[in-house]
Amino acid sequence: MKRSETISIFPLIPKKTYTVRITLLLYELFPLFYKALTDFNTQKHGASKPPFMQIGKQSFLLEEVMAGLDDPSGWTGYISLTNLVEKAKLPKLGRVEPLTLEFASLTTFNRGSAKTRAYGNHPARLPLPHYVFPGLVRRWEELAPPEFVSLVQREFIEQYCQDDGIIIADYDLKPHQLKFTTHVQLGFVGTCKYALRGPDDPVTDEAPLTVRQQSLLLSQLAFYCGVGYKTAMGMGKTRPV
Repeated sequence: MKRSETISIFPLIPKKTYTVRITLLLYELFPLFYKALTDFNTQKHGASKPPFMQIGKQSFLLEEVMAGLDDPSGWTGYISLTNLVEKAKLPKLGRVEPLTLEFASLTTFNRGSAKTRAYGNHPARLPLPHYVFPGLVRRWEELAPPEFVSLVQREFIEQYCQDDGIIIADYDLKPHQLKFTTHVQLGFVGTCKYALRGPDDPVTDEAPLTVRQQSLLLSQLAFYCGVGYKTAMGMGKTRPV
């Protein structure tokens, strides 16, 4: 582990290009987003265009939109839930299946429970399996249509993590923190390699995906919804690598 660093708000350089990643989890939003981009691009404003986006007091012009599967950054893409499920079924899994997740922006887990109420919540700064995967199950349950929800079974994932079916095999993580307006947010960035250990129970009509296939499905979902706390603010930017 390396020492933690505090990152404060930094000045923006005029005419430098900055990338903003936007994820849409509901397909109904994409036509609206596309129309907003198209309408903005076709508006006539004479010699100058109004800012496309304003963050705080900083204004930004739109230079380019990247949405394909082949962008060299590796941070663009699109997929349906049906294809996400089929993708999880494809690999033939060995006795131990490696899975590496990259946590590219500040990531943390807001932990607390009724049993520990006297101590208050705390930011958990390690991507332990029982933090990562049950949290992704909750996102799946929020996003998936009714006929897809049962493909990922919360009790199976929670028990698999509790039984050390998923373990951390290696990691390259460092503490990280950001200074927001009202507080310093603690977390971490880096990569973590998990081992998904077998054997697998046979699939059934009630459980058409093994628990390891469900785990792989959730890791792919993480690319679109993020992991942990305050993902809507850009925290927990995650992808399988």
